[in-house]
Amino acid sequence: GSLRGYPSGYLRGPNVWVGNLELRTRPLSIATVHLGAVTFLDAGGASSSWANVGAHASVGAGLRVGFPQFNREILRLDFARPLEAVVGAEPAYFVAQYGQAF
Repeated sequence: GSLRGYPSGYLRGPNVWVGNLELRTRPLSIATVHLGAVTFLDAGGASSSWANVGAHASVGAGLRVGFPQFNREILRLDFARPLEAVVGAEPAYFVAQYGQAF
């Protein structure tokens, strides 16, 4: 679930590594809502053995929406594309999640 742009469960196994790099704008306050933008690079791999973990990556962009009057959690809306062909899946994904990623 940490590699945006890949289908859920595409990479599986007990041996996992993951890295995320995000560049975020400062939030723009409109009334009581905070809006921001982000670009990102996700990389990682998973397998049943460390010898076969490999490396996979995706890139994308998204929006961040915050409601500070309620809590510090944010709504994340991301669009990502893997940097390789994904067999049996769409070439890009839209992800909507609530809460901080890391």
